[in-house]
Amino acid sequence: MSVISQIKVVWRNVVVLILLFTGLCVLAAQAVFNSQNVYLKKKSKNVTARHLTLSAPRGTIFDSQGNIIAIDVLFYQYLIDGRRLNEKWKNLYEKSAGKFNSASYLNKNIVKDEVLKLSKVLGVSYDKFNRLLVKATSKRRTLFISKKVTLEEHLNFQEIGSKVSKKLISSLYESITSKGYYRRRYPHKNVFSELVGHMPISKEREPFDGVERALDNTLRGKNGGLSYLKNLKGDFVELKQGVELPKAGKDVQLTVDYQLQYILNKELYKQLHIHRAKSASALLVEVKTGEIKALVSQPNYNPNNTLERTAYRTRLRPLLDYIEPGSVQKSLLVAAGLESAILSEDSTVRITRKSKFKWRSTPFIEERALGVRTVSEVMKYSLNSGIIKFAENIPREHFWALYNRLGYGAKHNIFTGERGISSLPHHNSWIDSDYYTRTYGYSEKINIFNIISFYVAIANNGILPPLHLLPQEEDKIIRKSRRIVSTQTAIVMKKILHQVTTSNGTGRKAQIRGIKVAGKTGTARKGAVLQLKYRALFVGFAPLENPRYALAIIVENPRRNEEFYSGGTVAAPLFSTVMKQILHLDLSQNVASN
Repeated sequence: MSVISQIKVVWRNVVVLILLFTGLCVLAAQAVFNSQNVYLKKKSKNVTARHLTLSAPRGTIFDSQGNIIAIDVLFYQYLIDGRRLNEKWKNLYEKSAGKFNSASYLNKNIVKDEVLKLSKVLGVSYDKFNRLLVKATSKRRTLFISKKVTLEEHLNFQEIGSKVSKKLISSLYESITSKGYYRRRYPHKNVFSELVGHMPISKEREPFDGVERALDNTLRGKNGGLSYLKNLKGDFVELKQGVELPKAGKDVQLTVDYQLQYILNKELYKQLHIHRAKSASALLVEVKTGEIKALVSQPNYNPNNTLERTAYRTRLRPLLDYIEPGSVQKSLLVAAGLESAILSEDSTVRITRKSKFKWRSTPFIEERALGVRTVSEVMKYSLNSGIIKFAENIPREHFWALYNRLGYGAKHNIFTGERGISSLPHHNSWIDSDYYTRTYGYSEKINIFNIISFYVAIANNGILPPLHLLPQEEDKIIRKSRRIVSTQTAIVMKKILHQVTTSNGTGRKAQIRGIKVAGKTGTARKGAVLQLKYRALFVGFAPLENPRYALAIIVENPRRNEEFYSGGTVAAPLFSTVMKQILHLDLSQNVASN
């Protein structure tokens, strides 16, 4: 054989050996892989990955005095895991034929006492707990024991479990697991309900209405969490990654006062039922600062009770309802006339029975020839014909300018301080009937914040502070006070509005013994004449010499009888009752502080 032939044979043998070796390596690797795969599959059946969400508490809401309005309360959900119970429990179950309460072992004090003790701590009956124990043991599954265990009960359970020494009872305690969760609670129930709103049971959903919704980004915390492995028995095996701690939401303090809110809520509730009214709303403002001290709507609801949360009861009417306010708007026409020097305190008008214009296709006719009347008398007796006579001599641009300074037509957000673009129609677009009916509270729909703004400005010598629900230092938007009318106009208007509450005035029932008050009644007719539906209003402030609070009250559809439906008979007495209690409380607190 030649040298070349020998070389070829050698190379052929080398190649074959290399191929054989490679094949053996592949087979070995495959075997190792298969064995590892089998191991991993077997392990995956015994170990599962879990993610635990660590809930973050929502921020607490306080009133101006530090009273809690809304708070997250920590509860615990307790479960019993039959897989954690040791073999002794299983054997005892089998010996008792599946009925623990008839088994001989249960008569032993040590077992029975522990089961009874556990049931009391967890807030379930002995029989129910016993049935759960039987079911969990027989089916080797996890069952709920209680879904609402308080922190105090949870700590009691932990203390009892730490003192257990016997293995049998220790197994029972170890089989019971707990999970903490937060629920929103409102300590004062319906006192703040429509103002604050409420949180749904599931925190993943958006809050409903009020402060809870408007300030959700501030109040809502950031949840934490951790990922881990656990075995079939539910025991912790391994932490997969670091723990992300939850971050609590920011607390919020409002300008409202619990005591003032309580008084207003209580009295509105009484009047709602006395007059069999459809609804009632009220807003209390501190004159000097513009702080909203109380805001109430009736009927309202208990936010802790889901059955009371209906759309009608949860509606924040003072903010959402835009209404025709009636005669409370007459004050604006008089102020516009005084401000432009067209009217004075001594101005008069002659009232005769004469049709001047048509309103809603009906001629406006004064039923009585009342003769010469002063500005104060027109306001005191709330004479529509007198206001119209004055309006004939006041250019509508002066009236519109006052509307504009007050912010009529603008969208106000008392929760955040934001103010939308004004949509007030220009006075050039008003026809005569629009102008005249606006002067006594029709043809323009406004809310209670628009209504009270003018009276706050008059009480504060012509300057309107920004009405706000959040303390100014916490408000994102810094708003400034603005002058609405001159100081002289405000002084004259105070005198005129005080006359409304004196003898024979439409607001005489708003009087408070020993304290001078000022204000204006309003009675707005709703719908067709034959429907006989009315809206009763009163807006005023007290004390007259140094006004402390301004209060606006609206009662919808009072139906007590034919004589009790006006602002003077329904809303004015309510103003007197509420303001008297508020000023008395204010005086008591000042005396106590000094």
